Amino acid sequence: MYIGDFATGITLDTKFNTQKADGTPITLAGTPSLAVYKDNGTVESTSGLTLTVDFDAKTGLHNARIDTSLDGAFYSSGANFQVMIAAGTVNGFSQVGVIIAEFSLNNRSALRPTTAGRTLDVSAGGEAGLDWANVGSPTTALGLSGTTVKTATDVATQATDIQARLPAALVGGRIDASIGAVAAGVIAAASFAAGALDAVWSTAARLLTAGTNIVLAKGTGVTGFNDLDAAGVRSAVGLASASLDTQLTAIDDFIDTEVASILAAVDTEVAAIKAKTDQLAFTTANRVDSQVFGMQAGTVTAAAIATDAIDADALAADAVTEIRAALNNLSAAQVKTEVVNALSVDTYVEPGQGVPGTTVPLTTKIGFLYKAWRNTHTQTMDEYALFSDDGGTKDQKAVVTDNGTSFVRSKVTTGA
Repeated sequence: MYIGDFATGITLDTKFNTQKADGTPITLAGTPSLAVYKDNGTVESTSGLTLTVDFDAKTGLHNARIDTSLDGAFYSSGANFQVMIAAGTVNGFSQVGVIIAEFSLNNRSALRPTTAGRTLDVSAGGEAGLDWANVGSPTTALGLSGTTVKTATDVATQATDIQARLPAALVGGRIDASIGAVAAGVIAAASFAAGALDAVWSTAARLLTAGTNIVLAKGTGVTGFNDLDAAGVRSAVGLASASLDTQLTAIDDFIDTEVASILAAVDTEVAAIKAKTDQLAFTTANRVDSQVFGMQAGTVTAAAIATDAIDADALAADAVTEIRAALNNLSAAQVKTEVVNALSVDTYVEPGQGVPGTTVPLTTKIGFLYKAWRNTHTQTMDEYALFSDDGGTKDQKAVVTDNGTSFVRSKVTTGA
């Protein structure tokens, strides 16, 4: 009995009956069990199988449940399966090999949902619904969610309306049109290209120079500006002569005032600087001859002094004498204290991993001796190893050999 084609990973149930020869229902006895064949294979899988004998307390009615999610490798897509009685008897006769059901997984239906249990949305006329988020092989990005698609008639109407608003032909590849009106405040400084306003104001300044008549020759692109003088230009821009002259005079006065203020401030600052520099005495080598009367503690360090920057000639005679006296007057106790501190107080880091050098400080050499006495070391048939303080890092090692006569340890090298 073929029970259908299903999606992979589902759980399905099928029922079957057992009867006597006369048709009387009888239970499936003899420790019954089921197994599943796949296609033409001989592997009998019991994965995911559950047999319920005498289902719902009905003698001879049995239920087989197959959970295909428990073995995805066996219950694979595109295969056919047969459910067989692997063990069991009916009225004393063996039922082994009896096929009770057949099914397939993704091997029959041409159209099925990606998610099991879902149905295809079909209109009353039989058309399948569209999902904008799942369009096969799109050539451009899709963004039609919530969008009303116009009909051909609507598109044609809109195109005709747009054509009526455009000029019949382009001039030089551009739309040739005139500005009939401009709303107030729409043309601002930001509306002009870089440098355009500078050119406008430069031209205006030349045209409006008091008492000068500017004559513009009529030519290409210049129409109606022949023989205009300053008064004519003022009239053209809508400004009264007195008003414009007043504004220009005010601008000139403002500039004069600001320049005078700046010059006065500069004079004051220069005079103050000169009063300070007049107190400096310069040598023939153009250096400032001065004395340091006080200095904050810790401001002069070894790194701040260039090589040979301070020599005996650069210091006063008494300063050199005092420095030398201080160095010569170190007592034996002071020297002893420093030596004791270096040997008994100061601490030194244990040499780390690496090759012991041939020319290293005495403290490093002593450190290697202490490290070899203190730290963990191992000795095998062919290697001596010295470890770091943690006991797990091999810092140094040496190759050892023994020919029965001589034991030789090679030069110590890094343990890395």
